[in-house]
Amino acid sequence: GLINTPCFTHGDSSRTMTCLSCHVMHRPDDDPRSFKEWADDQLHPGMRGNEACTQCHSEFENEEALVRHTHHPADSSGSSCYNCHMSYTTYGLLKAIRSHTIDSPSVSTSLKTGRPNACNQCHLDQSLAWTAAHLERWYDIKAPKLSGEETDIAASILWTLKGDAGQRAIAAWHMGWEPARKVSGGNWQAPWLIRTMNDSYYAVRYIAHKALMADPEFADTPFDYTAPLTKRTGQIESARERWHSVGPLDQAKHFELL
Repeated sequence: GLINTPCFTHGDSSRTMTCLSCHVMHRPDDDPRSFKEWADDQLHPGMRGNEACTQCHSEFENEEALVRHTHHPADSSGSSCYNCHMSYTTYGLLKAIRSHTIDSPSVSTSLKTGRPNACNQCHLDQSLAWTAAHLERWYDIKAPKLSGEETDIAASILWTLKGDAGQRAIAAWHMGWEPARKVSGGNWQAPWLIRTMNDSYYAVRYIAHKALMADPEFADTPFDYTAPLTKRTGQIESARERWHSVGPLDQAKHFELL
């Protein structure tokens, strides 16, 4: 992914992005982090934040310039360079992981490749049309022609119900991702995740259940994603019955997305 990105192909000799721009093979002796903390992605100190990008794109070290570019508050997840340009669009290790093909959110690219875009991975309750309108207004990116479903239904729901296995896994993972739950609300994902717990793929079932437990109402939900269908069905029905007992706000949000 990295060698296909402009940060690698278009950089000059002093600014070409490589693996070692962010990662370090061996933990330095003077690194204040614990070995466990360092080993989580083997990043240089500070490379979890925007410093990873501003080491080259220094103009966005200025908070006002950053906000003008992102159209999000400086301290929000929407002003994280990673979340927009290196979002979680790759499936691996029973979760979504950050793509290393660094690009910008694009509804046209989502339609062409099937790869979810960063905007709808955070704004889970919004449609592709909503994203296309914002990208056109903010960045003059022409909105593509969209179907009625793509205009009226939240993109995350379309990926969950009609997507391939990779799209279903990534959509389910984001329904449990805290930044997305903070932005789009965290009280409506349960019925979609419970449905996805009956997916034909073990990995998708596992991810859906883990995301469901991000909701405090379902934090202790038992589920064996490898169990025979009869056992899984009983566990899924129990979870569904629990959802039917929740307040009207949750169910109103659920139907609002359709």
